[in-house]
Amino acid sequence: MIQYKPSDSSESKWSSRGIINSTVSGADNFVTLKGLRPVTSYGARVVASNNLGRSEPSEAFKFRTDEEAPGGPPLNIKATALSSRSIRVAWKPPREDLQFGQIKGYYVGYKVSTSEAEQFIYKTLDGSKPDSSPVEECHLHGLKRFNKYSITVQAFNSKGTGPSSEVIETQTLPNDPPAAPVLRVSAVTPSSIHLSWTLKPGEESEPTPVTGFILHQKRQDSNTDWEELRLPGDRNSHSFERLACGTKYQYYMFAFNSVGKSDPSDIIHTSTEGMSPVAPDKHSLLATNTSAATIFLDSWHDGGCPIQSFDIVYKPKKNTRFKGDSLRIFPAEQRQVVLKDLRPSTVYEVKISAMNEAGTTESNYNFTTGSLIRAIPAIVSGNDMASIHGSSVVPSPLHLFDPNLILPTTIAIVMVILLIFVVRIWFLRKRQNHSNFYGTVYGKFYCRR
Repeated sequence: MIQYKPSDSSESKWSSRGIINSTVSGADNFVTLKGLRPVTSYGARVVASNNLGRSEPSEAFKFRTDEEAPGGPPLNIKATALSSRSIRVAWKPPREDLQFGQIKGYYVGYKVSTSEAEQFIYKTLDGSKPDSSPVEECHLHGLKRFNKYSITVQAFNSKGTGPSSEVIETQTLPNDPPAAPVLRVSAVTPSSIHLSWTLKPGEESEPTPVTGFILHQKRQDSNTDWEELRLPGDRNSHSFERLACGTKYQYYMFAFNSVGKSDPSDIIHTSTEGMSPVAPDKHSLLATNTSAATIFLDSWHDGGCPIQSFDIVYKPKKNTRFKGDSLRIFPAEQRQVVLKDLRPSTVYEVKISAMNEAGTTESNYNFTTGSLIRAIPAIVSGNDMASIHGSSVVPSPLHLFDPNLILPTTIAIVMVILLIFVVRIWFLRKRQNHSNFYGTVYGKFYCRR
């Protein structure tokens, strides 16, 4: 008695219903097991018997059956006419339990339905390459206009071809939808983009006229949906006006006619002219004195897009962070900014952000206010001017009454006067000592004579 079962069954269940028994004569020493499933592993053992009973079973062993040609057809066959000369065919693989091995590919057969004598023409789709994905779709080309076709599909593996699927029918179209447009950028300005397009050559020698176009636009850095614009079929160009300066945009389009809509064109990426503002050097931007700094906003280059506003913050360099709100300046209102009430001989840091439609440019600058020692002669002469890094400004006379300037200036003047007084006293005392010395000497000499 030969006992066998699929090897995925538990070894402890040899007496269960899953066991298949095959009995042969005691004179035989081999047997052929039939009715097995392809590509399946089995376990088997042998039991001997005589008039007195059965022996213990032999040691179990395993074997695996080979592949066979698929036992079932592909499923869910569908065919869709794409044009007057092409059909798309799609399907699902055969049932997994009827594949009997790895499916290597498919044969797609087609013929004109009205011709009974015509044989199926088969197109082979090979999916046996290791890096290939499962092939379950096929496009049939070069068909006849407005003809009905019969279509069937077969699967194959390394052992052969399985049964054919059911035969389905579909008809090619009487006319064709347009070919996909080819979209191009013709010209750009800081505020506009000009597009033009042509149609790819189609398969049909007499295409159906184009009824219109659907043009889609989207700002590249935006999360909004595509904007849609419908244009008549006789157009081959369009200009988008009032766009943001120095900004990236995306475009694609469809063509359509009475039959249907074309495939979309490739998405093109372009931008209007212009760029974010360009920061100037410090000597062009800043001029300082002992208590103020003038910022010349018109020294910034707008990059081709008008500057909309400036944000300015400043602090002493030794401070760890900027304090207070920023100054927002609109160029249309103001071309210069004066930072007042600064401390003399102090290093400051100023951060300026310039904004236009193309973006924002941020730049940091350091500057040092003028020294009071250098400012004193100018104050005495009525000209309050201090030179910083080779550039100077002439302050208003009101700076002489600046609270930050009056006390330090007064102290400096008093110290200079005291210094002059001390030096004068020192000279007077030195002259007096010199006179006493010579008078004493001459007196002694006269007495000796």
